[in-house]
Amino acid sequence: MDALMEVEDNEGRRLTEEEIIDILIMYLNAGHESSGHIIMWATVFATVFLEQHPEILKKAKEEQVLIDRNKAPEQKGLTLKDIRKMEYLSKVIDETLRWVTFSYVVFREAKADVNVTS
Repeated sequence: MDALMEVEDNEGRRLTEEEIIDILIMYLNAGHESSGHIIMWATVFATVFLEQHPEILKKAKEEQVLIDRNKAPEQKGLTLKDIRKMEYLSKVIDETLRWVTFSYVVFREAKADVNVTS
């Protein structure tokens, strides 16, 4: 808490009380059931998204079926190596986690527009 109250930026400006409260709420929110919340919301989002885009679900399912068919007949379940072959499913999961955040509020505001493409 002392560090938040004493920190200064390059121009000598200190955090306002509102900014300190925002940071503390962020840490409280991030440390409280964040994994559980992100999994819950990601599952809900993925379910709704995949219902709206059945072609993506079909492609992910086809990838899993192919990996399952190519495993050794005596092998039960999937190995870590098999799971790592699920490249498309991994992309679907990454995109889901990009869209879903555990924090319902963003406390920062951009000061200037940034052109990423050039």
